[in-house]
Amino acid sequence: MNRLLLFMVTLCATDIGSAQKAPPLPALPALPAQVARGPVMTDESIVIPAATLASVQLATQKLADQNLKGNYAYAIENMYPRYKKKQEKTLGTMINAQEVQTKIANGLNQMGVTITSYTVGKPVGVFKVWQQIKPELKMKIDQGIDVKLKDSDVFSNWLIFIPTTQVWTFTNNKSGVPRKLKRESYQIAVAQEIGVQGQEKWTFIDGSKMTTQDLRSVFPSLPSRLLLPESKDSEIK
Repeated sequence: MNRLLLFMVTLCATDIGSAQKAPPLPALPALPAQVARGPVMTDESIVIPAATLASVQLATQKLADQNLKGNYAYAIENMYPRYKKKQEKTLGTMINAQEVQTKIANGLNQMGVTITSYTVGKPVGVFKVWQQIKPELKMKIDQGIDVKLKDSDVFSNWLIFIPTTQVWTFTNNKSGVPRKLKRESYQIAVAQEIGVQGQEKWTFIDGSKMTTQDLRSVFPSLPSRLLLPESKDSEIK
């Protein structure tokens, strides 16, 4: 349970018995790992549509606003599902949003911490990752129907780095004078590149403790020399 609590606080800032087996999924066109001579933070060949850019910033700001209001469960409810499953496997237990809500709220209260500001910046990196088959065709394949896939039947997912800045105020200290901490980090926003631009369904991965190796374990097509945004804490004097 201590490991789970540590993970939660870090987030404060996813026919048996049938006679016939379903046929294997057709192989998707591979997204090769990008090769670069130096560290890479973005795919410069990608231009984010204006509507998608507005959508991801609005969704990330909503995540920040909910955190600012004390709704810490929102981050769990909107965590990128594949990453959430990976964390649950590592922890050996399910991550319960309401349990997170209670433990983080109690923990911050005991430390005398109030999150007084949470702002979102403009994207600093963008990639296309994790190719998938369109849902309607995937359903047919799952039903055993022979489907010949075209390039247009496969889509990727957006992966966008969004910088964030939080200000934490500590009132529970010996001097009695409030102290302020600035926490600069980022969110990793992920959404399917499908449907109407600007209406993407964004889910998130908190970047504060992320490593390139961890992120590439979820999205192996990312560059091997991926440079992640910086995360740091500093006291506001």
